[in-house]
Amino acid sequence: MTLRQRLRNIDEKVRLRGDDAKHEQTDAWSNRDLIPLPPERRTWGWFNFFGFWAISSLNLANWQTPSTFLSKLHHLAVVALDR
Repeated sequence: MTLRQRLRNIDEKVRLRGDDAKHEQTDAWSNRDLIPLPPERRTWGWFNFFGFWAISSLNLANWQTPSTFLSKLHHLAVVALDR
């Protein structure tokens, strides 16, 4: 058995095989964790999405950006009214 045949044999043994019925792809650019689930397997509802959105709005960066904008606007208003 040549080296090429041995490597091909090892490649066949370690290659992942996906099941299209379970919506599994096994190419180099996607895997089971990255591809979206089909609608019948999704378990999140509107409440879950709302909760995720509400929790992410508590991030400090989401509050710093408008605060910076308002402070710049305040400074511009003070300069404009001062003249």
